[in-house]
Amino acid sequence: MAIPHGGATILWRDGDGPHRPTKSQIRDYLNYFESKELQQFDTVEALMSSQTMAYSPGEDSVAVQIGATIHAGGSNYKVAAAAATDHHLTTAGGVKLYALPDSSGTYSVKTFGALGDGIADDTNAVQSAFDALGDTDGEIVFPKGEYLILSVITITNNARIIVRGYGATITTTPTNFGLVFFDTQTAVTAWFGLTWDGNNAGQRGIITNKSVTLKHCVMTNLWTQTTFAAGVYLNYQSLIDSEKVVAIISKSDFSNFSGITTGTVGQAAGATRAIYLRQPTLETATAIVGITENNFDGIYGREGDIIQVSATGVKATGGADRVTISNNYFGGSNRRAIKVQGWNVSIDGNTFETIDPSHSEYANDGVGGAGIVVMSSETGGIFTTGHVVSNNIFTNRNGIKASVFTWNAYADIRGNTHISPDATNHANFIENKNGGYSTVSDNVADLYGSTPFIMSDGTVVRNNTFNMYGGVSMFGFGIGAATDLHFVDNIINIKASAVSSFFGVLYMTGFANPAVTATISGNTINVPDGTDTRTRCKLAYLSGTGVLGNVLFSGNKANYEASPFYKSANVDVTHSFFMNNSNWLGSDIKMETATGANLITNPRMVTDAIGWTVSAGSAYSADYGGVVFQTGQLKQNIAVENGKTYRIVVKVRSLGNVNFNVMLGTDGSRVPFVSRQATSGTYDIYFDYTGATGSTSLKFFPVAANMVFEEVFAYEVV
Repeated sequence: MAIPHGGATILWRDGDGPHRPTKSQIRDYLNYFESKELQQFDTVEALMSSQTMAYSPGEDSVAVQIGATIHAGGSNYKVAAAAATDHHLTTAGGVKLYALPDSSGTYSVKTFGALGDGIADDTNAVQSAFDALGDTDGEIVFPKGEYLILSVITITNNARIIVRGYGATITTTPTNFGLVFFDTQTAVTAWFGLTWDGNNAGQRGIITNKSVTLKHCVMTNLWTQTTFAAGVYLNYQSLIDSEKVVAIISKSDFSNFSGITTGTVGQAAGATRAIYLRQPTLETATAIVGITENNFDGIYGREGDIIQVSATGVKATGGADRVTISNNYFGGSNRRAIKVQGWNVSIDGNTFETIDPSHSEYANDGVGGAGIVVMSSETGGIFTTGHVVSNNIFTNRNGIKASVFTWNAYADIRGNTHISPDATNHANFIENKNGGYSTVSDNVADLYGSTPFIMSDGTVVRNNTFNMYGGVSMFGFGIGAATDLHFVDNIINIKASAVSSFFGVLYMTGFANPAVTATISGNTINVPDGTDTRTRCKLAYLSGTGVLGNVLFSGNKANYEASPFYKSANVDVTHSFFMNNSNWLGSDIKMETATGANLITNPRMVTDAIGWTVSAGSAYSADYGGVVFQTGQLKQNIAVENGKTYRIVVKVRSLGNVNFNVMLGTDGSRVPFVSRQATSGTYDIYFDYTGATGSTSLKFFPVAANMVFEEVFAYEVV
């Protein structure tokens, strides 16, 4: 039987064939179509605010089927049972929903009700998105927008989670101080393209104790008033036995971190870190960390370190831990760009422009300010090793203490370029202090300042080029009272046209340690024309009172003639040696090897003066173990040939001051060799002999009293 309906006839077909529907069948039929229409919503907001869906039909609602799929704003949902407790969302009408991922398994935070308008609180929606994954690997996307987070998002999934947020910003209110945005406790996460804006209130971007990847992300405007702020906090100190994590942070931007300005410089309150890594306490746990191709600029605080690597506890080695910090840019920071208190850190190919004077409210304390600080472990004071600082460019400035500062740690420092902009905005290159054993090789450094390079125990400085620029004073490479030093095969270019104080490759003051040992050999010092500069540039500047230990000056050369030492009268140098050095008051730069037999009879005069003519006023003294010269001369004839070059090697010990003239040949001229400021040691003298071939005299004319000539050798230079 037909039922009229808008000009049409409706027939009900069932097992009994076509017939007129009952009123109940018509009602169910209309409800079915109404519910079908309600399965389509323009937006997620419209779905969540809907009161027209219910589990049972009513006057103003229609019934939904459990398991039915609902579409809203590009997201998909499945209707959960009324008694469900594991559902993700509940509509205003009380219908429980499961959010469904897209065909690739990705969840959008907007599927869970996030608006991304920077006004509405999206905290619960974002938390729900992570919770929805459970322990299943998956992906979460933040569509373009600004998401307001008011409390920590805790990630407890035992899963691998990828988070994408290109064009999306996570932020908070300007009074929500101390906020940690994401606390990743169990999940392995990878973050791509997301921006964190702390609004000068949020304190930390991510905390994790698991493997993590961060790429193409931005973290900015983090702030702290209590404990430290950090963009990424890699908290790996509690890894268990045999556990291994990997963290990769690359091609991201960290900027404008700050904190309270009151209190003590260096305190934890107000401290900032762009990245803070705590290495595992157990040697059998491993953290591999790579920080590459990032931009860091404007990390300020009471202890403003851009990156800190720390090891806690008292483990003896770094085990398999590895940290690579490479090809990053480090801009403004008021304290340190990188602070290393851990193990096995490689810092390679970065650019450093640290210390920004515009933030004087975070004044540097003058102790830790540096581009890179390599120290003992954070707790336990364990000497740390395995560090390499290579191929970096330093243009540090404005009061920074040094580009590289080592303290109770070992670092291999090689292939770097250090540029000080000018005499006002300058920084030292390297300070190795308090057991900062390091090898410094193949670097190029432009240097200003009074002590541009400081060495301590075990430092090896080899094959570097140092350009020393003008200033009021230039004291060169200070070593304190260090031992076992090696300053070898370096080129030192003095760029200043004048210096007001003496410059020394070896600069020591206030020492009293006869155990000091050093090798200063094979170095070249180039000084521009200018009498003042050349006479003030020395191989060694020794000031104070004490004993210079076993220091060997060997094979060094200069492009000028000058006395090699400046020393105070109370410095004892009798334990040191001066051998085969060129042009320190020699006649010219002749570095040929001397060959052939020694031309001197009885070269060692420590027992007597046999073969030598000793003039009146000088005599052998058993008290001093040699011939003590008071006045007159020491003379011996040697065989010479016209036009040949002769090398005279003299070892002399001073009982007061060393000062003597030397002459080869009766028609030669007297050549002043060592000034009254010079010290005991072994000296090279070169003569181009012009005169009759045959026997001629080699004469030494003491000027200062009380000198012992211990050894004299003469060779023909071939």
